[in-house]
Amino acid sequence: MSRDVNRRRPSPRRSLVRTLALVLAVLLSLTSCSSPPEPPGPQVDSMSGAASTTVSDRGFVLAMGTVKIQAAADVAPLGTAVDLRIVDTPDSIAELDMTGSPVFDLVLGDGMQPQSPIRVEWTPPSDVDPTTVAFITDPGGGQWAPVPTTVFEDGTVVAHMDHLSWGWFADARKLVDSFVGFTSEFLGQSYPEPQPCVTEVEPGGSRVKLTTASTAIHACLGQSEDTVELSIQSNSPYVWLVKKTDGVLRQSSSTPSTNAIITELLYNSIYGSLDTYSGFVAPGFVTTLTVDRNEADGVEVRGSLDAGLGLVPVLVSGVDMALTVSGVTLFGDYEDYVTLAQCVFSSNDLLQSASAADASKTLPSIIDCGMSLVEASSGESAFGPARVVLALVGSLSGQLVTQVRGMYDSLVNPSFTVQLESNLALDASTLLTFRGAGPIALGSSSKELIRLGLFKDHECGPTAVGLAEKLGIHVDPGMNDEVVTVTIVDDSPLRTEAGAGLGTTFGDLRKLYGQAMTDEIKDGNGGPFPVTVLRDGALEMVFVRGWDDENANPERVSDHERVTTISVREASQDMYGGC
Repeated sequence: MSRDVNRRRPSPRRSLVRTLALVLAVLLSLTSCSSPPEPPGPQVDSMSGAASTTVSDRGFVLAMGTVKIQAAADVAPLGTAVDLRIVDTPDSIAELDMTGSPVFDLVLGDGMQPQSPIRVEWTPPSDVDPTTVAFITDPGGGQWAPVPTTVFEDGTVVAHMDHLSWGWFADARKLVDSFVGFTSEFLGQSYPEPQPCVTEVEPGGSRVKLTTASTAIHACLGQSEDTVELSIQSNSPYVWLVKKTDGVLRQSSSTPSTNAIITELLYNSIYGSLDTYSGFVAPGFVTTLTVDRNEADGVEVRGSLDAGLGLVPVLVSGVDMALTVSGVTLFGDYEDYVTLAQCVFSSNDLLQSASAADASKTLPSIIDCGMSLVEASSGESAFGPARVVLALVGSLSGQLVTQVRGMYDSLVNPSFTVQLESNLALDASTLLTFRGAGPIALGSSSKELIRLGLFKDHECGPTAVGLAEKLGIHVDPGMNDEVVTVTIVDDSPLRTEAGAGLGTTFGDLRKLYGQAMTDEIKDGNGGPFPVTVLRDGALEMVFVRGWDDENANPERVSDHERVTTISVREASQDMYGGC
């Protein structure tokens, strides 16, 4: 709706002008049958800053200085009066000290709305960059709203109005520079490293260290007797999605902020139900991965940049900056943060998809939510310069986001990887040798292995736990605590350097080792039993078959039988089991 001041009946003088214009149009049409009639030309009152015409079968054109307005014939019934006038600059605009076109009011008839969009164009002065020109309208009460603009090759800036009201083209270069400058500073900022922050710990006697090549995050280690805690915090304002990883990942917000709350809401709505990700790393959060100390070796946390999700909090900060320019503080209490975040989330349909929101379409939502929040807190329907500034930002949202995205892409590394490495380099690829398996070696201290969490004490000797248990490794200690036998059992995945392991047939075993392998009879708990043996000086590697075949050859293991136990130890005729 246009303002009441524009609903007054035309003065007799204005009616006369309209009548003369119609007569002139008829005469012109009668004298020119070879070409269609032109729309009536505007009648300009240079003293009052007004122009008038009517809608013809070719629409209408009105021009006043550098502002030109035109529409098609279906904009309103033929003969409808069209009035354009310059109005006094509102205080909310004057306070911003920005240049631009005159503020104008366009009226159809007695206040009807157009049935098709009206094209409005402005030719800015040569010292104004057309790409930074915004167009905003005010339907009444100072509630300025953004309208997107298009810049043509000749420098003309065009907008389309589908609701008539006051309009204004603004040279928003100062605002754009402030927005882009603030965003650039925001994107380049860093966050202090947590204190204390260590990259190497020794839980239960083992040693675990982390490595990362990224400077965009802070990665630190913590420990308990049984676990290692890897914490990741942001050293930049970006948002990464964390790939699904082993261990228990949790996130906690350090201090409530608009960016933190919006990021968490958007992540949960877009990615929270997907198995692909474990969580995210973003400012305002500590992302922590907890793993068993014996399973820390080789653990990785991978983060991939999410540009759309990351730009949303950046743009929120930019809008906050724009409001600050006009002297308005948008964010205050914690409830304000939540209200804004929920508003942004619920007002943008793109956030329901399986990908992050397109930032250029999210920015107007952020602006609308910011306006609603300020209005709700102030109890007023308009708030002067702040409304104008937000409308200007909204009009230029596409261009602003393009610039921000360009800065964002040039600054950001697309991913990060944090990897843990343990001195217990013990996994399925560990080889069984004449010295044992990895750190579980002949001559090592069984008490040290217990302290490392690989074994626990038992009345019958050390019992495997953690990695040692998973790898099916057993040990026997000697009189002085030193490990004298390392044995693999229970479907252990470990292999010898030649590739022999549990499940290998004795026929294949003999092919692997040829004449180096000998058949022997050992003395055991149940009496003599056949084995095959490899020797390395005073050490031996003994391959044992299963015990459940009563018809097996008591003198020699057959080729078709399979290995069920392998032991490395000092060579001996005796081979007794434990209690």
